[in-house]
Amino acid sequence: MRNLFAILLLTIVLVSCQKKETSKLTSITLEASVDSLDSPIFFRPINGIDVWDKNMDSLELIKDSIYYGEFNVKAPEYVRFILDKKRFKMFLLPNQNYKITLKDGGILFFGDNAKGQQLYNEFKRTPTGSFSFLNDFDKDTTVVSVKNHVSDLKDKEISQIDKLLKQKEIDEEFYQLLNTDIDYYYANAIVSLADYRRGQVSKEYKQSFENLMDSISKTYSYSVKHKPQNWTDYVMESKIYPEIQSQYSQEQRQEFYAKDSLHPIYMNIIQNLIEEPFREDLLANYILNSSKQTNYEQSLVSVFNEFKTDYPNSEFIQYLENDIDLIRAYQEKVKSDLPSSVTFVEGENINSLEDLLKEFKGQKLYIDVWATWCGPCKKEFSNNHMIADILYEKGYKKLFISLDRKEEKDKWVELIKYYDLSGYHHLANQEFYKDFEKEHSRIQNGITIPQYLIVDENGSVVTNDAPRPGAPGEVLKLLR
Repeated sequence: MRNLFAILLLTIVLVSCQKKETSKLTSITLEASVDSLDSPIFFRPINGIDVWDKNMDSLELIKDSIYYGEFNVKAPEYVRFILDKKRFKMFLLPNQNYKITLKDGGILFFGDNAKGQQLYNEFKRTPTGSFSFLNDFDKDTTVVSVKNHVSDLKDKEISQIDKLLKQKEIDEEFYQLLNTDIDYYYANAIVSLADYRRGQVSKEYKQSFENLMDSISKTYSYSVKHKPQNWTDYVMESKIYPEIQSQYSQEQRQEFYAKDSLHPIYMNIIQNLIEEPFREDLLANYILNSSKQTNYEQSLVSVFNEFKTDYPNSEFIQYLENDIDLIRAYQEKVKSDLPSSVTFVEGENINSLEDLLKEFKGQKLYIDVWATWCGPCKKEFSNNHMIADILYEKGYKKLFISLDRKEEKDKWVELIKYYDLSGYHHLANQEFYKDFEKEHSRIQNGITIPQYLIVDENGSVVTNDAPRPGAPGEVLKLLR
């Protein structure tokens, strides 16, 4: 009996030790010396895949200006978080404790790997493939110059984390995570630059850039233990997009897009080129990001249904379902007729805003310039009700100007139905676009939307930078 008791006691101790050893709780303490702060939100990935705002954790206020939270971290993960309306990032590792101090709009890290977390936020990076990024490499027109420029930037970051490791300011695991992040950011940088340059050079030099892309793809495999922040971008740009471009011309891809048949092609190429378990992750990421563009394509419902069939137990399904339901609702709603409150303003001779305003002599207008591909434009539509009464009371009409191509006319009409865009609507032609860019845009050499304008009863533009519908008080100040 005594032996039995001893065995039971030993079993309890061993189980207790096992539970303690497998505990993955990581703590974050935040001290914020600001007057007011919303509960800090941390956006956490699933299998290294950013699921936008669908998987979030927050810190709780435990006393004045002190927030605290514990996270169950099974494996290292990259997270984004927002403090005082500013974006930051960090790596969460199992069984670590972090302290963050927010002061004067910046942050300071303390605790485990603090110097590494601090350095990660201080890296000066822009999204690869963006115009601001490409402009930094304007003078790099050869393969050698591209590689050398990128290598110089990468070496600076590597030398900084090497120094932290040598000084034992970061541990080996954190070092490897940050080293991988650096590798793949700059691998993606080279791929983006090579892809951009190959469209600008002669056939002879084009091949050298394509060889560079191929070399990078082979050197940095998509098969990586802990996915870096830009893993999905890198795999798409180094593997999937080149395959799409090799199989189909730009004209064909535009035709597929117009016919809503492009998404199944992408999904098929991912299935053919990417092995498991990475295939499931990339397929889910593709569906999620495509759904977030709010173009509401019917084909996304079909590819999602196929994904559910292939991966019935996938953790991603719960994060995809809501956006797919929105697409289903959209497809149902756009079958209805246009409401009587919608009026189209058409004419072959409307080649400028001035030409369009001739149709509204003596009327005051609040103009919304948008396009079907503009996410922020569509997001702002949910605030239209906030200024509807104000515009009515002040005698203003609502005029929507779309900058879409004529090939997008059907989608344009669908979105007018879906968002209940009561008012006047005009689909601008190319001449209108060029004139608007020159005479009424808020920026030089381009147009940024959404853009709002106020026009008085004399047809004069009062402002080409009016407040958005989501700021009704500011709109009211400008209405006469």
